[in-house]
Amino acid sequence: HRFAGPLSPEEGEVGGLRYTRGSAGAPASEDALASLECRVAGKLEAGDHTVYPGEVVEAPADPLTDPETPLEYG
Repeated sequence: HRFAGPLSPEEGEVGGLRYTRGSAGAPASEDALASLECRVAGKLEAGDHTVYPGEVVEAPADPLTDPETPLEYG
């Protein structure tokens, strides 16, 4: 698996996949139909875990070329 080991991101590519940076600087795959870019909105202690809720600051989505074609998995 391409993400099982250490990665050395090149500008615009990580693990052989092209990416762009959102308005807050987070990488997003160029092949994704949609992505969410969030900022940390708080910190909650939950037993032996810490939960960091996020606030969506950008949600880019590319329109499908044919909206009548369903997405299929498998």
